[in-house]
Amino acid sequence: MTNQKQLWRLSAIAAVMATGLTACSDGNDGKDGEPGRPGGPAATVINDLILDVTNVETTDETMLVTFLATNERDEAVVGLDNIAVRRTQLHPVGAESVGDRAGWQNLNKAPLSLDDQGNGYYVAEFEQTMGFNANLTQKVGIAVPPGFLKDGKTAVPYTEYLEAFAADGGMAREDKNVVDPATCHACHSDTQSIYHGYDRGTNFETCIMCHDDFESQRRDLTLIVHDKHVLSGFDPAYKDCTTCHVDAEGYGEWGNWMNTPTIESCSVCHNDGIDDSTGRRFPIINNHMKAQGDNSQCAACHTAEGTGVVIGTYDAHMNGSSQLDAKRALADKVTVEVVSAVYNEAADADSLPSVDLLIDVQLDGTSIDVSTADFLGYYSRGTFYQGVPLKMNANALSDARENGTKVEPNLADGVFTENGMALTVEHERFGYLLPGEQIGVYAFVEACLDANSDTLTEACNEDSVLVSAAETVALFNQNGIQTEDTRRTVVSNETCRSCHADPEVIYHYGRETEQGCQTCHAALYAGYGAADNMTDGMLNSSDFKMMVHTLHADNRPRRTEAERNVTNYPAAVSDCAQCHEGNTFGLDLVQQTAPVAGNVNEDVLYTSPAAATCASCHSDDSAINHMKQAGGATFGADTPDLVGVETCAVCHSVEDIAGYHSVKL
Repeated sequence: MTNQKQLWRLSAIAAVMATGLTACSDGNDGKDGEPGRPGGPAATVINDLILDVTNVETTDETMLVTFLATNERDEAVVGLDNIAVRRTQLHPVGAESVGDRAGWQNLNKAPLSLDDQGNGYYVAEFEQTMGFNANLTQKVGIAVPPGFLKDGKTAVPYTEYLEAFAADGGMAREDKNVVDPATCHACHSDTQSIYHGYDRGTNFETCIMCHDDFESQRRDLTLIVHDKHVLSGFDPAYKDCTTCHVDAEGYGEWGNWMNTPTIESCSVCHNDGIDDSTGRRFPIINNHMKAQGDNSQCAACHTAEGTGVVIGTYDAHMNGSSQLDAKRALADKVTVEVVSAVYNEAADADSLPSVDLLIDVQLDGTSIDVSTADFLGYYSRGTFYQGVPLKMNANALSDARENGTKVEPNLADGVFTENGMALTVEHERFGYLLPGEQIGVYAFVEACLDANSDTLTEACNEDSVLVSAAETVALFNQNGIQTEDTRRTVVSNETCRSCHADPEVIYHYGRETEQGCQTCHAALYAGYGAADNMTDGMLNSSDFKMMVHTLHADNRPRRTEAERNVTNYPAAVSDCAQCHEGNTFGLDLVQQTAPVAGNVNEDVLYTSPAAATCASCHSDDSAINHMKQAGGATFGADTPDLVGVETCAVCHSVEDIAGYHSVKL
């Protein structure tokens, strides 16, 4: 028996063929016309390839799937070459036995035949394998590689298409929508960097067409994704399942992770080690799971809400996040604000310039005396830095005018007033403040919380937990507090947070902003630890741009061998626009900033800023020699004022960099 569903588009084309065949002639009766769909010519330009399954015919021996290929102008695409077509079917939860997870099963890795009908329609014939079940949802995946049509002239973009349906061609009965690809793309903005694909990467939902849930030799997608995220030290903590499994529209099975615990899924993390003897990582099933034999009894004890004896699957995975949220809520009771900053010139040759600060720390809206507030951590302090003006002649720098100079007064040393802590800070560096130049004040406090009750403790002790409570960054010059930052905005907190949703995982004080980070990791800050050569000293610099670039590129020599090769940056590390605002990656701007300082043996050596930035990735000898010879870059100068003016931007314009780095401007 044949089950057939004719879709409207195919029926409409058939009607045109039946009623107006004479309209298809090219004017020379008896001769073949140009290939194409009835009613229009074949596409000669394809900017977007649009695929659509139009008909499904099922018999006991075969399944015929007809799909239509058109371009953005709805013109038929004829002559597609090297098309990959696969078919899978979905086993719903508990299909074979109680407790089994839902899973896709690969039925056909390729069709028996794929016929180009010459009018935009293609017919794939699949053999009905032994595992085929007409009662299960079927899915067809089509991938068209980048290249050309069979004419060798018409370019075709890489395209993927997926369609789920019932075996009779009707609507799909079930689906397995556990993860919205949008959550993946929040970090994996360039899927090519993690999936083997073509110039446009691979759609997450296409992966299951090969990495299906019934493959014994190839790792299934559940194992691959969870294992990779655990290995990479996934941020935020990988135990928070809802980072990926989000209750999104159209993803009704998002809660399978807590409602349907299985040996296959749980053993990825809960195992007796990993067997990599085959070259692929497979978990070693622990004795508890072995004793179960199958998944039928798992949900009897491991329910989402818990049984009262066994903790629920939700709390087991989310408790850490819930506790952290509770601590943050309590920490939010503490706020800090720089109320005022008054600059004072030195009164005479024997005194120093100073700044009178008023910093208000409040608990539940009431100002508190930091010097007697025992529940505040010892990190309560302020950090000052002299900002780097956008346009600055590097040769004019001197050791007396280092930007990045840190002065770290403790707020507890101030005098408590009804408006906050009054604190006067003296430093010779304030005497080199240029008219209009800004100094940043970074003030933050950490509160001690009771580890058992999640309440503020009366005093910090071994039973308390130090939690980042509040931070603020204020800018001032000779005229007082300034509301606008004269520094150009290079990156934003929003772009950082798109991947680093939990700053406490990556930042040592937690809750820090991009602006806060740079109050310490400012220009000319060599940082700690010494290298034995100039290149490693430069790459180890604590300058903010060097830290960010070398960490993301996994090119930071100070890391131990165990710490290296674990960054697994989830997107294209070459795409500057992933983090940068606008064209701020342009070397014409970077060249105007301060040199990069690095510790080499017992010395601090200085490198041209643009060259150092590029060397974050391009640090081999040939690249550095090119920067020296063609760009006038300085590497390893004894003082900042010996760093010459670079000319890299003469050749390497924003457009040039964008082209070589696949930057999406």
